[in-house]
Amino acid sequence: FLIGCALLLGVADWLDGQPGNILHECGLRIAADARGLLGAIWDARWNEAYEHAVAIFIRAPWGCVRQAPWATVIIAPLLLIWTVVIGGAISRTAATELAWSRTTGWPDALALSIRRWRSLVGAVAIPLGAIWIVTLIMAVAGAALFRVQVVSVIAAVGWGFFLLGGVFVSVMMLGVWLGHWLLVPAVMCEGADSIDAVQHAFAMSFARPLRLVLYAILLTVQGVLLGTVVAMVMGTGLIVAQLAASKWSGDRGAAIIGTSSIISVAESLMPASSPPTNKAAAGLVRAWNTIFVVIGFGAAVSYAWCAATGLFLVMRRVCDGQEMSELWSPGMIEGTTTESLQARSARGAPPPPPPPQAVVGPSAPQAIVDNGPADEG
Repeated sequence: FLIGCALLLGVADWLDGQPGNILHECGLRIAADARGLLGAIWDARWNEAYEHAVAIFIRAPWGCVRQAPWATVIIAPLLLIWTVVIGGAISRTAATELAWSRTTGWPDALALSIRRWRSLVGAVAIPLGAIWIVTLIMAVAGAALFRVQVVSVIAAVGWGFFLLGGVFVSVMMLGVWLGHWLLVPAVMCEGADSIDAVQHAFAMSFARPLRLVLYAILLTVQGVLLGTVVAMVMGTGLIVAQLAASKWSGDRGAAIIGTSSIISVAESLMPASSPPTNKAAAGLVRAWNTIFVVIGFGAAVSYAWCAATGLFLVMRRVCDGQEMSELWSPGMIEGTTTESLQARSARGAPPPPPPPQAVVGPSAPQAIVDNGPADEG
């Protein structure tokens, strides 16, 4: 997943032809606004919180489109598809292990995720698309109605419709903020289409918001602890390997091995006048270091999707009373855990019995009719 993201971001960098990567910078701005939003809510700075919320969902994406339209329009959808497909595969493997204590092979999980890619993309894109479309409609309506003096008075009478649109956008923002981690697991665990996945994820988010936030905090704390352990183990292992290998290898060996950290692995001590063999060896060492670090970040990505899947299964049990073992599988009716007729016939099982028919005629049992005091005594 990380290698694919790096390739797509490289293509985006080539398309925009500007210093820096516009999509990466947009992601950093969104992350900064998210931190600012949490801080503003904590300090009760409400006007600042409103501005950060609008910046996350509207201003940052729109600024990305204005600065690099081709890179954003082409690469951003590909990044979304790549993310939800890989995330769906990890979510499916986590769901079967959590619900059935049974592992699912990576090729099978990936194949299932690829077959469901339209539902996965739609589940993530529908809420965001609704936010952007309603905001665009209000912007166009405002430009058409409030620029003319006479029409602006008439438009002000219908200002309530703009307020309704703003409330709809804010509710969608809140739903995405609370339930975005539930969208992909809803598709992979229940076989739901994109609309059903959005409805179910948002319904659970608004039905038990405090429970959802509490579970999310617990999973975040666990993820931070896990990330700390992984970073310490891998970072220490990298440093130990460098120190031990360069202890008695002399200046030439130390230049080949270089100095690296768990964050940056591109630093090298190789002089420009070194022989080609030494440069090739140093390049191979840096390549191995990069793979080593990517594996560590991959563990964080895997934990994020596994935590999202566990969060969905637990919230579904809390809100709907469904057991964690109730998972949709291919051959079942989408959105349910009921086996389809085609799947039953494929495995040779008899079809379900037909529902009982009502009996009509003289042989039908007659209901007891209470006629009141006349039939008493």
